Amino acid sequence: MKLQKVIVSAMLVFFVVSLNAGVRLNSLGSYFAYLIPDLETDSELFPSIMMQYDKSMVQISTNQTNSGDLPQKVIDFSYLYPKNKLRVKFDFDAGSNVSNPNLFLNDVPSQYYGNNYRFDPLFSSYDITSANIKTIVSYKFSKMILGGFLKFGKGWQDRIYENAEINLNYDYASNENNVDHDEVYFSAGINLNIKNWDITLNYNKLDIDFNDNEIAENYQDNYMDYYCRNNSVDVIKDSKTYSLAILNEKISDNNRLRLFAMFDYAVEDLDFDYEYSRYDSMESSGGYVRINQINETAAKDENRKVYRGTIGIAKSVVGKQFDTHFGCKLNGDWQTADRFEDSSYDQYYAYADSVNGVYDFGTESGSGENDFEINKAGLELQIPLGVVVHVSGKIDILGGAGLSMSYSKFDYYQQDNITDWQTIITKSFGMSYKPVENLGVDLYFNNTLSTYSNWQFALKYLW
Repeated sequence: MKLQKVIVSAMLVFFVVSLNAGVRLNSLGSYFAYLIPDLETDSELFPSIMMQYDKSMVQISTNQTNSGDLPQKVIDFSYLYPKNKLRVKFDFDAGSNVSNPNLFLNDVPSQYYGNNYRFDPLFSSYDITSANIKTIVSYKFSKMILGGFLKFGKGWQDRIYENAEINLNYDYASNENNVDHDEVYFSAGINLNIKNWDITLNYNKLDIDFNDNEIAENYQDNYMDYYCRNNSVDVIKDSKTYSLAILNEKISDNNRLRLFAMFDYAVEDLDFDYEYSRYDSMESSGGYVRINQINETAAKDENRKVYRGTIGIAKSVVGKQFDTHFGCKLNGDWQTADRFEDSSYDQYYAYADSVNGVYDFGTESGSGENDFEINKAGLELQIPLGVVVHVSGKIDILGGAGLSMSYSKFDYYQQDNITDWQTIITKSFGMSYKPVENLGVDLYFNNTLSTYSNWQFALKYLW
């Protein structure tokens, strides 16, 4: 009889957790990742967790992320399918934010400045798109559970900005900025569960290709007032990560105790190229003009190795009126990199006037190379506390707070022994509403409740 009560209590806990799966972790703080039950988070590394759920579930959620300085709205869809000893979960998320191009062109002067009328054409376009799909499978054998997952994602960003100003005395100014960002993400893992132990081996690969070009020019009818600038940045980054994750969970009545550990080894290759050129003129005293042409280049090649480790413990106590979750995490990392830098600088200048033309010129140039090592070590202690208050049978309020204390040491080139101490307190808040037994609606806030665009909304249904 006691065993039946334990089983029934555990099933009720799992049912509530599955309905709160999207918002629970966020409202209690990310410090609790893998330390408290959460289907969406747990299944990312440990597919065997899905065996605790015997009902099909559909979840749709939305939140906002930022890519650079451009906001992106993301919609997540997940579906859990249970069948005897098999569990299959599909996750798909897509984000997009396209601001329609604003094209303003007039056949007449648009603005009046003093004695000059000026045309002001403007064209701008912002396009961010991303898509990720993940398949998670878990199958229960007689004495163990075997699972695996495969994820593929792609994100890209296009940003175009063009602005031109023309007035009637032939003054002209323009600015163009084109950004092209492309990234491909791949992840695969295998999970084994024996008794209370989960062990997962995971491989991640991320490739980033970034290009930013900006051109600005400004000239008048007189060639000596001409100005032009051109910036170009190209970044290619390849990253591979190998991970080992371990989870141990013990359940007794309404108590849960979780031990979590994860160890990463990452290899990153970075190529950075920068080119800058400028051509301008500046009037000096006596009517003489100095004409300048400047060219700069910089290149960086870096190979980095990263070692990371996380150890955490947390306890969850489920009650009639409220649930409490408390624990701690210890994160450590060690990074070492070999970097080679190459730069050059060339400047050509000439003095001229309208009568004699060019009468003096000169050049300046310089270059440099650096080959050095970068080392970084860090240690962070996270202490989270979370509470779930059952206001009624339909409404739950979730709140979390976390304390982070970190220390880092940074050795970079000729600036050795740079240290940094930080103490950060975070707060979060969430609500869950279940109008009927199998339907859940969650809403999550971050620290700034008035920033409505940063709220997260999730809708879940079980059957």
